[in-house]
Amino acid sequence: SARIEAYAPAILALVDAKPDITLVEIKAGLAEQGVPVGIGTLWRFFRRHAITLKKSRRMPRSKAVQTS
Repeated sequence: SARIEAYAPAILALVDAKPDITLVEIKAGLAEQGVPVGIGTLWRFFRRHAITLKKSRRMPRSKAVQTS
């Protein structure tokens, strides 16, 4: 975990730049910077820091129509 912690600013910068980023996209972004990491390593990093990545809804919820 110490190795990935050294790249915490880079990881958090990727998340700040694109809030709905996926772990695969973070992995690719770090690979471009020469940092090879695995999905599990990133998942544990976010869990350790209590950071959750939630995808935003693209469409509003459909309205329920009362049928009776």
